[in-house]
Amino acid sequence: MRLIAVSIAVISICCGGASAQQLLEGFEDLSTVRAKRGRLLPVKAGDGLTQGKQAAMLPAGAAVMVKLNGADCVKLPWLRIDTFTSEASGQRIDISFTGGGVFAATTARVKLGRDTLSVPLSVIVPPRPTGWPDATITLSLRNAGDSPLIMDNVRLSPADKGPPETLLLDFGPGGQAVWPGFDGVTGDDEHLLWAEGPRLRRASKPYPDPLGGDFFGPLVPRRSTERFDIIAPGRKSAVAWLWVTFNGLYGSRSPDRLLKFQGRTLLQHRSTLQGLLGPDGLMAGADGKWTPEWFDSKFMEQFGRSFELLLKPGRNSVSSFGCQVAALVMAPVSQKKALAKFVDTLQKDISTYRRQFMFGYRRRLRCDLNPTDQEKKSGLMVFQPPPDGALRADWTPAAGDRKQTIRVIVPNGGAAIVPLVVVPTHRSSSLRAFVSSLRKEGGRTITAQAAHMKVRFAQRVARRRRAEVEFQPWILLDRHGPVTEKSVVHLAVSMRLGRDVDPGIYSGTIRLSGSSGSVRVPLEVEVVDVGEEAKSSPIVGTTGNSTINVVYRALYQKMSPAQRNAVTVKIRRLLLDNGLTNLLIQAPRFRRGMGVNDSVLQEDLRRYPRDRTPGTLILDMYWPFWNLAENNIPPESPAYRAAMRRLVARAKLLTEQDEASGNMFYVGWCTTGAGLSNVSRKAATVATAGGETLTAVYLSVLENISPRKFDRLLAPFHNFIVTPAGKGYREMFLRLKKTGRGRKVFVYVGQPDRYLSGFFARAVGADGCFVGGIARRSGPYDGENFNGSGLFAIIPSGDFAATVASLRLQQGVEDYILLARAQAMLKKAVDAKKPDAAEKLAAVIKDISSQAVSGASLHFDNGTLRTYSVTHGRMEAWRQSLIREMGALAASLKAP
Repeated sequence: MRLIAVSIAVISICCGGASAQQLLEGFEDLSTVRAKRGRLLPVKAGDGLTQGKQAAMLPAGAAVMVKLNGADCVKLPWLRIDTFTSEASGQRIDISFTGGGVFAATTARVKLGRDTLSVPLSVIVPPRPTGWPDATITLSLRNAGDSPLIMDNVRLSPADKGPPETLLLDFGPGGQAVWPGFDGVTGDDEHLLWAEGPRLRRASKPYPDPLGGDFFGPLVPRRSTERFDIIAPGRKSAVAWLWVTFNGLYGSRSPDRLLKFQGRTLLQHRSTLQGLLGPDGLMAGADGKWTPEWFDSKFMEQFGRSFELLLKPGRNSVSSFGCQVAALVMAPVSQKKALAKFVDTLQKDISTYRRQFMFGYRRRLRCDLNPTDQEKKSGLMVFQPPPDGALRADWTPAAGDRKQTIRVIVPNGGAAIVPLVVVPTHRSSSLRAFVSSLRKEGGRTITAQAAHMKVRFAQRVARRRRAEVEFQPWILLDRHGPVTEKSVVHLAVSMRLGRDVDPGIYSGTIRLSGSSGSVRVPLEVEVVDVGEEAKSSPIVGTTGNSTINVVYRALYQKMSPAQRNAVTVKIRRLLLDNGLTNLLIQAPRFRRGMGVNDSVLQEDLRRYPRDRTPGTLILDMYWPFWNLAENNIPPESPAYRAAMRRLVARAKLLTEQDEASGNMFYVGWCTTGAGLSNVSRKAATVATAGGETLTAVYLSVLENISPRKFDRLLAPFHNFIVTPAGKGYREMFLRLKKTGRGRKVFVYVGQPDRYLSGFFARAVGADGCFVGGIARRSGPYDGENFNGSGLFAIIPSGDFAATVASLRLQQGVEDYILLARAQAMLKKAVDAKKPDAAEKLAAVIKDISSQAVSGASLHFDNGTLRTYSVTHGRMEAWRQSLIREMGALAASLKAP
């Protein structure tokens, strides 16, 4: 309690304008306050803490509950709470609202010393679908810090309406989180009109704040400048403040920006290709301090700007490029000073919001263990985390995680990924790692190259989680640095051994080196003979386009055609090297006269890595379907069928000439029964023309098809990607395969976690999986919209690097193959009439098959970026059990 006590006198709460506020709790009588998980202590008024008798001190973990009415949250849209904390980095408060059909929760952080927490309630519970109800709601406030927290004057406050005749417009989609006091505008308004022509979009994003994140305008920047008019009301001049944002498609931002008002340039920014790879482009945030001050002064420039404008009566023209309208504040010119004062207060409220709820405080992980004498000498501490700690942002080593020897078990013809952690004992400019050859005593030597051994460091990227920024191990690099003393650095050792490698124990070393020294860690690899290889490997594809113009459009705009092609080849090679087998490319299109235009397909085939033999190519049919619809040609018509025959024949000829092993025509995504019927008609023409069709559909849509329509409706589809939204995967996959000869069925995986893409797919009888989210469209370091997707990322050199997601996808492929080999060996044992010898293996397979498909859908936790229904420790135990039992059964089957 001493830390709080010495500072009590510095806090003094002002509740000016109390008549306009509603005090929910003043903590004057603690006996009436409902509290949980801790006893509230009074802090008396004699120390100048509060205008009333006292405040309350909440111990760590304690919570108070306050009643309020939802209707009051609409009339008084600010929740304000006076606080005091002695935690140097500030203190977290968990906030939740329950009751009346509302359940909303968030976490805020208050700063050191005296602070007022300001919560915009229209952001916590936006209008969609119903907003705040006229009902009693319980507000819970929990001290989520490690120290006591003083709290006082929990109250609702009104929104500032600005000077007389002020218009406050917040642009965005319907149901957006409107900033308190503003009116939500979903499109053209009588005070702001876009010129005819641009493709206008509406989007709602919580960052950097709800006022600047929501917007209306051309979402995808074009090469031409867009125009709109701001219209002053009445016949008098006006003053306005305009907020513009640079947000674009999927979180990307335009590299070039232009804003002109009445011909005068307000903003002009033009990036070079080199500039895009720096801190003002795709690398924004890589070298940031991630403090509230840094965010407001430096990083905010990456998101948007605000401008004061003097408006003449009537229309005032604005020209923009790469900008969208987020908000508009307008008042008569006579109110210019008063409006400027209002905007200043508004900007302070927005800065407070960002500090409390967005990019609040940087959280670092450090290893608190003391190094041994040997570790001091080498400058490095090395640990092997348990499976559940591998590549986790919040894992720190314990003394028991030191390993004298790193041991790995690998099936012959299989692969393994071994996580490690290195902790420098003092700052190091760089870290490197190497793996030696593997030697078997009295036997052969396997070079690191022959064993495909790699060691890659997981570079951390910023990730905003509520009011904190954590740094998630994500981008895989051959070297890492600079690194600070005692920082936790994750790395992964991967290897793949050939089918001809003899079983036994192989020894080698992993050499880790920093700028001040190096250490050699013994490596022991046990190779187990688990019998024949699986007859087929899983097909791993994507319906996401892997060209540079789709993935990193900002770079595309700055590159020459030759550069674009070269970069696309790099991206595709990286995907093929890291788990994918089938890539999406563009099908031919139709010219105006309905002749086949194959130039896009030919270009895509040229941009396929020439050193890779194409697998099954996925041909995207979106544009040819669109061409036919634009020409009003119905799917059942002879003209439609004739055009499709020409297109399919040409596409098959070109892919065969490119020596592809086959192709599938991707005909679209079906999220409803009506959508499936529509796509089925289109797919029928492709199938009749000789094309092998592929569609993606929700499992729940398939389950709702009547038995009478099932076979007829699904007959045109040769292959299915089934997405998570229902139950009964295994039964549906079996049904789909029975009703379609040679039909393949795939699991859709949004975030490629190991379990989702491996054991699950094999356990439900899938032929593989299709992976979504192959890349984030924005830079990797800016802290926004990071959910574990992205098989590769751009790095400051302009090259591309694999991510932890790709590592997990590779592990998933190995899990699929291992389980397939185990199932084949079990069948072989049954056929050989040795079921007793296979009992233990059968039990492991049964456990995987039941536990891996125990839920109704694929369980990926965005908080930890991994599966939460089955732990990684459980999965690692499955792998080792499969290998051990398969080795024992293989030996038994060979015995006479």
